[in-house]
Amino acid sequence: MSDLPVTRFSESRYTARRNFFNFMGITCRILSTAGPMLYYVRLKAFKLKEDITVFADEAKTQPLLNIKARQIIDF
Repeated sequence: MSDLPVTRFSESRYTARRNFFNFMGITCRILSTAGPMLYYVRLKAFKLKEDITVFADEAKTQPLLNIKARQIIDF
């Protein structure tokens, strides 16, 4: 499978902490209930289509998931 720790995906509840204001996009840290950060989420700003990337760390060295919208408008 992958070399990610099993604890990263074994949580049943997570806490999300989002930055208040940022011109470069939205960043969000996903924490486990015990406290350590598990995921770092980045949404690019000024995009007509959604582009969301989930990383394993804040240094953005290991992308785990990339979500892109197919259309400009979602209904």
